[in-house]
Amino acid sequence: MKKLKSCNYPKPKGNTMELHDGRLLGYMEYCWHDNPESLPVILLFPGIPGSRLFSHPSIVKKTTKHKIRLFVLERPGFGLSSPQPNRKIMDWPIDVLQFLNYLNLKKVSIIGYSAGGPYALAVAHALPQRLNRVAVISSVAPHDAPNVYREMPWAFKLAWFCTAYAPGFLRYLAKKDPKDVLSNPIGYHRLELNQQPLSDQKLLIQPDIEYMFCNSMMEIYARDQGDAELYEYSLWGLPWGFELSNIVSDVCVWHGECDGSTTPAMAKYIAEQVKCPLVIKPGYGHCLYFDVFEDVVAWSTY
Repeated sequence: MKKLKSCNYPKPKGNTMELHDGRLLGYMEYCWHDNPESLPVILLFPGIPGSRLFSHPSIVKKTTKHKIRLFVLERPGFGLSSPQPNRKIMDWPIDVLQFLNYLNLKKVSIIGYSAGGPYALAVAHALPQRLNRVAVISSVAPHDAPNVYREMPWAFKLAWFCTAYAPGFLRYLAKKDPKDVLSNPIGYHRLELNQQPLSDQKLLIQPDIEYMFCNSMMEIYARDQGDAELYEYSLWGLPWGFELSNIVSDVCVWHGECDGSTTPAMAKYIAEQVKCPLVIKPGYGHCLYFDVFEDVVAWSTY
């Protein structure tokens, strides 16, 4: 695995665009093919702490069998993106629309992974005319969805409860010391594996995948953006600002049967409300994204 040295962070690579209110939107384009304008476009909304440096090992190593143009977008306060005080989930489609117009992208598909799921669904609700397909993997569900605590480890139950009823306490529990993260990212990352199912533990110590998580995490903490992560947690306990049942975009939900972070009950609720296909993968946990990425890209670009 590549060495993770704190002196190499934050990284300058990436792009920004200026939004109408003067904020910057950070993003990274991954494409190594000729004539990228002719290729299908996918926007990836990563989880937490997600930066433009998070994609997929097959993208980084250029081994994916699909010819695509992939953009990883950073939400406000992460990476190169400016903070947006008091933002809500439904503010994100406004930024995304400006991004599409800025790059003259007529229609795109979206992949929302983990904490990126609600934002993918928000765009699916707000911008159906600009979308081909929307894939949601291991997504968070609205806080009032039924049975969301089922099969959650106690630590996740406590955190999920706090998002709605004690966000200040959650900020205290989840706050990380940037110095600790930057001085020993691998150790810090592996400390958090204990609550994960065995399938996730095996995936997360694979060098390419572990590097991707730690690389993205170090980018955020080298910029002292831990508060952006904590603010996103607090949004989970608030109304999303739209009804899932009003989504008309073409959506599909993927989820791991053993996921304790965002439980299968969350995926079932999303799929029932949107009235879309649901793919539950037996034996997989929250890191299902890494195993189904090629299948999801194939579906998204069909």
